[in-house]
Amino acid sequence: MNMPLETPFDMPHHANSPTGAVARALVVLAALNSSTRPLSLAELSRRTGLPKSTVHRLLGVLCAYEAATRTRNQYFSHASRPWETSDLENIRRFSALVRQESTPFLVDLHNATGATASVSVLSATGPRHINQIYGHRGLKITTCSSYCTTVERVLRAYSTAWDPSDRVEQELLEVRKLGTAHSMDTHRGVASVAVPLHSNGTTFRFSVALSVCARIGQYNVRRATELLRHHSHDLTMTLAASLAVPQPESDDTSNSAVHDATA
Repeated sequence: MNMPLETPFDMPHHANSPTGAVARALVVLAALNSSTRPLSLAELSRRTGLPKSTVHRLLGVLCAYEAATRTRNQYFSHASRPWETSDLENIRRFSALVRQESTPFLVDLHNATGATASVSVLSATGPRHINQIYGHRGLKITTCSSYCTTVERVLRAYSTAWDPSDRVEQELLEVRKLGTAHSMDTHRGVASVAVPLHSNGTTFRFSVALSVCARIGQYNVRRATELLRHHSHDLTMTLAASLAVPQPESDDTSNSAVHDATA
């Protein structure tokens, strides 16, 4: 899968010739069509044997002509997406399970910190915020951009598609080293912390993050981080145990569950 694609024709010697550009675009498109999941720029460069700068330029053309689509730092082809139907169904079922099992943990986090507690999942099209607990004066994750950024950093750092050789992803190395992401948005007066769900070798097909967010000074960040790690371990074990047995169908998981803890 990591070997460069072999083309059925000789690549032109002049990269800037119209024929050369078309040939290279077709090679990139063929790599996208043959993939069972979205690919990053680094992966496409390895599979095609083309420089990243060339692949990036060609992807821009393919996206402009709607032959490909970019979602964050990954690309997929419109012609062949065998991963999409199955993954949409899988993420729907997994999200239902996360919603079902996470509420007690989020309530405990909210009660212990006074902050908004949230759990999110990374799908092929980006982060999905599954469940959150907040008080009357709490912050909703959808209204706090720095909160969303913190959560997304953890989700992408621990994604199965994470590629450490991609320069775009180098900033996520620190997140993986620390096992957590923090942000302090002084402009909006918001502090947030997020951790991944994985421990004792247990990982999930979809990246999951547990997080808290509140006004700066409203909670102790160090204490919140400790609590997040503890609860992420326990929720991981709960989800792993639930996945070991067949799960019932859920009627609707299209909308995130949002709870007011003070209601």
